[in-house]
Amino acid sequence: MHLRSQDWRPQLSEQLLLGHIVRDRHTLVITDTSMLPEMDFPLLDDGGTPRRPGSVLCIPIFEPTADNRAGGFLFSEKKGYISPGGAVLGTIEIYHRRARGFPAEEVDLLEQFAQQAGLAIQNARLFLHIDRLARDASRNLRQREHIMQAIPDGVIIYDSRWRVADANQAIRKFLGWSTDVIGLDAAEALSRSTAIFPEEFSVIPNLIEELDRRVLERRVDEFKMVGADGQNYSIRRSYAPIHDNLGDIFASVVIYHDVTEQVAARERIEAEVISRTAELAQRNEALELAKAEQDLASARIELLLERLPSGVMLISAEDKRITIINRQATQILQNIGLPLEPLDDLDQATKNAVGRNAEVLLRTPTVYSTSGSPIPYEEQPLDLTLYKGEASEAELHIRQSDGQLFLLVSAAPLRTSDGTISSAVLVLHEITKLKTLERAREDFFTTMAHELKTPLANIRAHLSALQAKDFQWSSEAQQNFLETADEQVERLVGMINHFLDASRVEAGALRLGLEPILIPEMLEDLEERLEALISSSGRHLKVKLPPRLPAVIADYELIMSVLTNLLSNAFRYAPEGDTVLLEVEPVYGADDQYPSSVELRVTDRGPGMSLEQQAALFTRFSTFAAMNRPDVDRPGQPTDERRRGSARWSPATGLGLYISRGIIEAHGSKLTLKSSPGEGASFAFILNVANSTDDRRAP
Repeated sequence: MHLRSQDWRPQLSEQLLLGHIVRDRHTLVITDTSMLPEMDFPLLDDGGTPRRPGSVLCIPIFEPTADNRAGGFLFSEKKGYISPGGAVLGTIEIYHRRARGFPAEEVDLLEQFAQQAGLAIQNARLFLHIDRLARDASRNLRQREHIMQAIPDGVIIYDSRWRVADANQAIRKFLGWSTDVIGLDAAEALSRSTAIFPEEFSVIPNLIEELDRRVLERRVDEFKMVGADGQNYSIRRSYAPIHDNLGDIFASVVIYHDVTEQVAARERIEAEVISRTAELAQRNEALELAKAEQDLASARIELLLERLPSGVMLISAEDKRITIINRQATQILQNIGLPLEPLDDLDQATKNAVGRNAEVLLRTPTVYSTSGSPIPYEEQPLDLTLYKGEASEAELHIRQSDGQLFLLVSAAPLRTSDGTISSAVLVLHEITKLKTLERAREDFFTTMAHELKTPLANIRAHLSALQAKDFQWSSEAQQNFLETADEQVERLVGMINHFLDASRVEAGALRLGLEPILIPEMLEDLEERLEALISSSGRHLKVKLPPRLPAVIADYELIMSVLTNLLSNAFRYAPEGDTVLLEVEPVYGADDQYPSSVELRVTDRGPGMSLEQQAALFTRFSTFAAMNRPDVDRPGQPTDERRRGSARWSPATGLGLYISRGIIEAHGSKLTLKSSPGEGASFAFILNVANSTDDRRAP
């Protein structure tokens, strides 16, 4: 080998013989290296001149395998030669200066030598591994001995037959053992101990089986005993198995851990805990009682807030945020247009309102006083309470596209013990309906005052004329005066009866005199009573009756008053010369063979009503009828002579339909209305059949 190739250490690649051997895994013979110029070879010394080898023989050294420990080759019948079995450990390389071939005997001999070299390398590795294991075992043994002695806990190692294999100094001292316990079985070793175990440990019948079970369970027990030194100890003893490389148990370890101080501290703590627990139990009982009372009070307050018809809010004085709000307050704030979402879930909107800034919310809408002038936020009750500490109340209203919303707003401060304002209570009471009712009541009394004034004036005028001494009236004239006065008195009585009936309906005090009623006979009586009104109105009445109609159960006079009111209204609003229709139809159930009820319906072709007018029509003190009633001088209305003797005819008081609806509802039915502007109106109600076994009420 030339000196230039002494440090030749190229990287493993396809250009090296070893690279080819690792890839092809068989002997490589190159008779002429000039044919492979890409190959990389070390330089040979040719008389001092470095020269590339002319020919090369390279034989692989394989790692011996379990199938052929003799040399790492496997025989292949298919290929007909010995093939390598293990990994490539290295190569034997023969270089010649000149190009030449290699005899087969030389190649075979070198291949056998390579097999022996593989075994030698393997054996050397094994010897080195065994030596390392021996050194490790010796070191581990010394380390185990040092560790055993350094462990403060008592450690006993038993072999698979429960004989003492090792015991550290701590356990020998604690149990009073000497070194001669090594090799003794567990029972014999424990009997030589001068320590005193609990009594139950000395009477275990099958000690070995019990110890095996404790090891498998990795048992940890705690007990008190007397050590060899005569001192009392609290010991925590644990059992654990020791496994070999195959997972089999070949030994067991038992560790005695001194927990005397911990147990003493724990017992002190337990005693303290028992004492404190008893004390806490008393306090908890008192707290539970107080909490129960507080919960009851809170539940009552929540129920009160929920049941209150008014909206209630609690606003913090510090940050002006809402801390408590009930559903009614959320509803009112939504009604005045404040953005409390979601609009379709009032409970969730109420929860979301908590934490909102009340001042920011309430500054949004423009509110007005009773005089109609705008009121700035700084003059509203909440601001006066939070900043000036004044309890105040104000009647406010808000203008909306569909009308006005009236609110009675009051606020009062809540103060701390030092007088500081902590929060404010804001109460919102919507009084729109009350205001509407007040206006309706005022309109009603105005109308009634006007209506009462006319008959009273007539009565007074006729009586004054009779009392005048400077006039001599004939007997016929005096009789006419008295009849007119009597008619006006009867008119007043009718108005007063309307008042009384309305009060009974509102109080639910209508008393029904139920009796079987034959519909045809009742309608004949009705036509007789309304004869004067029908003939003087210029309208016609058409009654449609089925041929066979069962009797109904009802209060005769009350139903007559309902029909009188409905027909009177129909004649007032029907076009002149038109026909008012009174229809009677039997009503059958889904499986009924005979009618279970009878429907009565009054229909006219008057101007009709909008939905808004229909909604106000049945309310008490509704002035819709009075305001829209045809004038008494309108063509076709009853004349004084025709009205005379017709006590059923009376001015509209706004109570007729209200009373009629109450009468029908007292019968278990409902007075319904179908109408639209320009399409007339149809009022209907249902009465049960007198002999019907079906006691269901009409819907």
